[in-house]
Amino acid sequence: MGQLSICYVCHEYPPAIYGGIGKGCQVLSRALVNAGHKATVVGSYPQHYSGPDRECDQGVEVVRLRYPSPDYGSIRRRIQLYRTIARWCRQGEIDLVEVADGNGPAAGWPRLPVPVVTRIHGSISYFAVEQGKRPTRLAYWIERASFWRSDYSSAVSRYAADKTKQVFGLKRIDSVLYPTSIDTNRLDLSGLQRAHERPGMKVVFTGTITPKKGIFSLLRAWGRVREEHPSAELHVFGKYGTLDGRAASEVLIER
Repeated sequence: MGQLSICYVCHEYPPAIYGGIGKGCQVLSRALVNAGHKATVVGSYPQHYSGPDRECDQGVEVVRLRYPSPDYGSIRRRIQLYRTIARWCRQGEIDLVEVADGNGPAAGWPRLPVPVVTRIHGSISYFAVEQGKRPTRLAYWIERASFWRSDYSSAVSRYAADKTKQVFGLKRIDSVLYPTSIDTNRLDLSGLQRAHERPGMKVVFTGTITPKKGIFSLLRAWGRVREEHPSAELHVFGKYGTLDGRAASEVLIER
């Protein structure tokens, strides 16, 4: 297989304020470049963002499109993003475009000469249903339209694939590709070799401590883990959100 040129749509590429999608995009893009491919990341950023409009991050070309502030709607952002990607397609600069499912980035896009893949991390509608809420009509319509526009779809887990398929009434999810946002080149993995020597078991949860990240599901399941492994320990690390109007720390202590 020859060199591929892949375009990722990501509005939170580090060092901007980012979550798992932004960090995962960076790790994957850098790995593709190291494997001999080309990776371009394009996203929309406010005028006041301090980063440059273009930069090279370890071989990854990062393009930041500026939107006006205040921004009175996302339509102009979407048009600007599509026109930029369409121009790259016409010039033969990219072979594939990947978008995330949240906010339906590809909704309304005309046809492109390259495939569009939707990466399922968990959309706004998905998380609303997960929390027992009804998705807003606008978010649901836009996200569903983005799925219809995509040529392929890939989920970060089997559960996310099945749940998204159910929420949007999709006929299929093409694949499940488990992600990683960890750059193992920066880790000291020698401790893993000594793991069998430690007594008991330690499990670490990292992430924003909110219901949609699964912290309560984990806590409910942990009782069953302790039944089988009484010495098991659960360590939770992450920034606190708010749960029912209270600090997450208060609710977690109660549980």
